[in-house]
Amino acid sequence: MKNHELKILPQYFEAVNSGRKNFEIRKNDRDYHVGDKLILKEFNGDYTGRECERFVSYIFSGFGLEEGYVVLSLELDFEDIKCQICDGLCKYSANWDPEDGDIFESEFCRNCVLDRL
Repeated sequence: MKNHELKILPQYFEAVNSGRKNFEIRKNDRDYHVGDKLILKEFNGDYTGRECERFVSYIFSGFGLEEGYVVLSLELDFEDIKCQICDGLCKYSANWDPEDGDIFESEFCRNCVLDRL
């Protein structure tokens, strides 16, 4: 797994940082892999000093994308946990509550948490 420091415009930074946006479309010039950490640094011509970290949980390429580009699915944390609801082995240990925007640690996969909100 690699760490990638990337520039991100303020409107996209805010959406990722708040949890509303959980993907990035990027040129695949860094050989991204599932599990890589993205260190997203807000940039508006100069770095603002704000940054957030997300992990790549899925990579889509192909249909509908320009050659050499990928969609990276982003998660707050990336480690195997056993969900206490569905008993599945999931890649989520942090979840985001869309009702109030809080981020919380849990022993439940994201899908099970969202189904119960």
